[in-house]
Amino acid sequence: MFIAKFQQADANNKSFKGDRHGNLPMVGSVISGTAKGSIINGTIFQLQELKTNVAYLCQNVTKMYEGREILSTEVVTEVSTLELIPLMKQLGPKNLILATDDSVGEGFGGDTEE
Repeated sequence: MFIAKFQQADANNKSFKGDRHGNLPMVGSVISGTAKGSIINGTIFQLQELKTNVAYLCQNVTKMYEGREILSTEVVTEVSTLELIPLMKQLGPKNLILATDDSVGEGFGGDTEE
């Protein structure tokens, strides 16, 4: 598990493209804990009514998509200001583990940190 704040991917960055609804992915900046990826599909981010620059407790989950395993980032809950420091102490320093194979699906996971 990890804590991250999210921003929309830069439209000028060729590494990212909009989903079928035209929404760019949201890229998480890991604050604390260990993450294998920190990207959330832009449409899912909107549907879950998540907000940019808000700290969220997140987890990485492996899912099947079109016959292959992909890495997905899921938000567990929003982290309040009062919860942030104790949770950061519990999760430890930020650690982003970069993907080393093709198992990371576009828009579902990622190895990018802002």
